[in-house]
Parts: sequence; structure tokens; C-alpha cells
Amino acid sequence: MEDIDRFERIAGSIHIHTTFSGGNLSPEEVVASAQGKGIKVLALTDYSDRKWEYHRICINRASVLKFGVRKYLDELKSVAGKNPDVIIICGLETSPFYYWEGNFLKPVCRDYNKHIIVLGLTEPDDFENMPLLARKNSGYDQYSGSHGIDPYQKLIDYANLRGGLTFWAHPEMEDDFHFLNARSYTPAYAEDLKRSLNYTGFSVFPRGEKLAEPGGCWDEILCDYCRGRRGKPVWVIAETDYRKQSDDICNPVTVFVSAVRDEEDVYNALSNGKVYVLESSSRSLYLDSFTIVDGAADNAASIGESLRTRSDVIKVCARIDSSIPLRTVNLVKNGAVMSETTQSVFEYTDKNCTSGQYQKSFYRLQAENINGDRLLTNPIFVERFQ
Repeated sequence: MEDIDRFERIAGSIHIHTTFSGGNLSPEEVVASAQGKGIKVLALTDYSDRKWEYHRICINRASVLKFGVRKYLDELKSVAGKNPDVIIICGLETSPFYYWEGNFLKPVCRDYNKHIIVLGLTEPDDFENMPLLARKNSGYDQYSGSHGIDPYQKLIDYANLRGGLTFWAHPEMEDDFHFLNARSYTPAYAEDLKRSLNYTGFSVFPRGEKLAEPGGCWDEILCDYCRGRRGKPVWVIAETDYRKQSDDICNPVTVFVSAVRDEEDVYNALSNGKVYVLESSSRSLYLDSFTIVDGAADNAASIGESLRTRSDVIKVCARIDSSIPLRTVNLVKNGAVMSETTQSVFEYTDKNCTSGQYQKSFYRLQAENINGDRLLTNPIFVERFQ
């Protein structure tokens, strides 16, 4: 195999709740827990709001908007200054919209837990003015039924204009609970990933895996990008959803494959797919390298990158570090499994890297060992030109 530089193993824990929005630990305590588990990147994403209004009835629980955005940002900035060995990212888990069905005796709140994680905003005004139903600035109300994807696309567009990143949170999770005579119900919303545009990515592990199955929803979206039907690719991250000490802050993790030294490096890596997701409680599985090589031009690309080539033939190289035997390693191209092995080091030669219906092709890797530890990479794209 080619002598390729090995990936970094920088563990990031994304989707963290603190006492600001119902978590049991303060930001300082969360950071201490992360440090003890070797986490180097920590994305704190407290709820933007936890406010439900039904005519004259209003429930408003702990959240960033209730506490105060500026106080929240100041607190996290202070904690970051005291802990320079951890890169602390400030974000929000948002609820852009919900609506009511039923009647006063049996009201049903729909889609409140359809969440988007927003990262990368820096100005307090950008946080405060996000188009959210709770802020009464989104142009929608909760009594006129569903508005489809529009309220969520509006938030995505807002974040994009301000340099933010947006990730659909737990899109495969159904949420259903009752409070007195009221019900809150949010069905799984994986299809919204296909309906929405220009978001950064979505989360998998531990609450979902069908989206990333070969030929599944994610592959459909990536194929649309390769056909020129989308302007940007969609990346995958892991979400921890950490709330209390008994939760595992380091499983699953988003692993950064290149060095990250500050917030800007983290945002660049996330926005360009330079990460893979790892679910491994025993830390027995890592990805050392995943590269596509154009041998004729002595050119190569890695996770999140694109390889432009004049050749039909490319070589895929991968190296996995697993202290436990591998159950399977699948190489997925354009939604189909092209190669399946149990070897930790392998090469695969593709003699037809692009076809007529695609402007580009994509390749991604997924692996699992016999303990059930698993990893999933973001794609590498290949574009053939004359």
C-alpha cells in the first residue's frame, strides 16, 4: 500500500446540554468530564428555547433564550478561557417550529422535537434574531397547521448568510410523550434531509443508522450532488446528546482527521467533511487512512476532498486500526457496495470511476468489528475531466 500519512485521532463530542437547558452539569463540570475522557473538541448546544404556547397557556422551561443569550455566551467564553486545552464551540439546538392539532381537551403539539443544531455563529445578535417560533419572528404561527420544510429552510438560510453551520439532529428518532391531557408528538423526519437544501450535515449514532445504509437517504442526497442537482454535499457527524454524569461523553464521537488548533479549524473541518464518526465504547477501532489515488497523475484525495482526474482508473486505499477482528469493511460507491472485506488494510481498483449520469462519483467507507464497534466516513469525490 502507498505510504500515506496517518489520520489524527482528535475526538470531538457534539451536542451537549448543560444546566442552561435541562442538563445536570454546569459548563465547567462538562468540560472537566470531557478532559477526563480525552475529548479535545466540545460543542455545547443547549436548547435555544423550551417554550410551548397554547392560547393562554404557556410553559417556558430553562433555555438559552430564557436565561439570556449574551449571558450564555459570556459564560462559555469564560469557561473556554480557563480551559485552553479543550476547544469549546458554542452552539444551539433549535426548535424552529411546531404546530397544534386536536382540541382544547386533547391538544397535540406536532414537530416540536424536530431539531437543527446551529454552530459557528459568533455575534450575540445573530443568536438572538434566529427565525424561531418562540421568538415570534419567523413569520409562522402554531395554529395554522404544518408549513412543510419552509420554517426549517428559513433557519438554514439564515445561518448560512451569517457563516454558520447547520446539522439536522437525531432525524431518525421518533418522540412521543404526554403531559396531563396534552400530547407532544414528533415522528422521525429523515425525509426532511431530502426536502431541505444547503445545510451542512446530519447526525448519526447512537439514535439512527438507516440513513447511512448503502443506497439509503444519505446516498440519494450525495448522488443528487454528484449529478449537479445540489449545490453542496451533505456531511455526517456523531451526536453525543450528553446531559448527565452517567452519560458517555466520549461515545459516539466525531473524529477530526487533521490537526485542529482553534475554533476556526474546527468549523473548517466540519464544513468540509474532514471528520468521520465512531461508536466504540472500548476505543478498539480507528481509521488510520482513507485515500483515493490517481496513479497516472500522482494525485490523491482524502475524506471530504475531491479528486479531479483524466483517467478512468483510480485506486482506493484504506487502513483501519482495530484491536478486535473486523466483521466487515464496506466500500460504498454512489450508493452501492463495491467491495466487502474483513481485512484492516486493503486496496480497491476502480476501472470506471465515473459514468454518464454522474458529473462526479463518491466513495465512502463503513466498518464494524465483532464487538459491534463501528465507524462511518464522509465521502471522497472523484470528478473526471478531459
